[in-house]
Amino acid sequence: MNKKNKTNIFILAGEPSGDMHGANLMKKMKQEKNEICFMGIGGEKMLSAGLTSLISMNKLSVMGFWEVVKQLSFFIKLEKLILKEFQKQSFDKIVLIDYPGFNLRLAKKIKQNFNIPVFFYISPQIWAWKESRIQTIKQFVDEIIVLFPFEINWYKERGVLARFFGHPIVNNWQIYNKENTQNAEKTKTKTIGFFPGSREQEIKKHIPIFLDTIKTYENKNIKFIISKVSGLSASLFEPFKSLNVDIVEDSSFGIFKQCSVAIVSSGTATLECAISKTPFIAVYKMSTISWFITKLFFTKQYACIVNILLKTNAVPELLQNQMNAKNIIFNINILLLSNERKKQIAKFEKLENTLKQKDAYLNTAKFILQSK
Repeated sequence: MNKKNKTNIFILAGEPSGDMHGANLMKKMKQEKNEICFMGIGGEKMLSAGLTSLISMNKLSVMGFWEVVKQLSFFIKLEKLILKEFQKQSFDKIVLIDYPGFNLRLAKKIKQNFNIPVFFYISPQIWAWKESRIQTIKQFVDEIIVLFPFEINWYKERGVLARFFGHPIVNNWQIYNKENTQNAEKTKTKTIGFFPGSREQEIKKHIPIFLDTIKTYENKNIKFIISKVSGLSASLFEPFKSLNVDIVEDSSFGIFKQCSVAIVSSGTATLECAISKTPFIAVYKMSTISWFITKLFFTKQYACIVNILLKTNAVPELLQNQMNAKNIIFNINILLLSNERKKQIAKFEKLENTLKQKDAYLNTAKFILQSK
């Protein structure tokens, strides 16, 4: 390989959704340029796409203010490890995917010490909370790439040029549909799907409530499935084995298409659920301290990204103490037995049209590679 033509890219994702985006982005970059090497941090998908990872991405799976504080020494050591790697070898570009708590701090450290262009893929939701982070983006991020059209004007009003190439989730859904046409129809049996999240901390908060919900339904003619993200310990899902629950490790789309109704941990999965046209309830629970701090800084009326994008309460949100078996069951029954499911699906179709662009990953990859 001619070293002059080789491009070295440092790329970092800190959670499963970022791992998925990172892997797809890496594949598209390789299509455009053969002589390219990736080093950084990622999960199984990015490793399969050719990443050399400095540590296991699972170690970065921390959510909530108090939880991060308890792991602060780890993140300081990780930052030093990464900066030491930059001293050892030369990188042409840096791609930081979401994970803003760590990645924005890393961007600052890198730009203070190295003259390397920083691309931030998937803007932090600073339009909902922690708007002060825009100062870090202005000073230490060369290109901010957003996934939602409204973010372009939001950044423009604050003096930042944001790039929008579409949301890849729509492309992923279209590809999944083409490759899985035999699974297009849901079965006649009513199926309730549970999506507890991708981080161990949030799963531990959600699983007891999901178990209570399932036990209440255990004598009904209903099938239950629960999504397990690849790489998570099977022991987390052990309590479901004694119940009539299928533990499924598959693509989110594959599981959503089986569901009559889904109960989904608020995050990327809610958008996937909406794009798959599956009626759902958004839920989330965190530590009391983290919830208190989140409430202080959060500025949006809604927590679920689907509701934020649609600017209406299209999806029920059960957060913190409102997330309990009684409330979940009440909302499941509404979506199973009333016209509310049709109303949700109609709104989801509108959302898909808003986000649709041709090959978002490819256009993003081209932009990163062609930018100086």
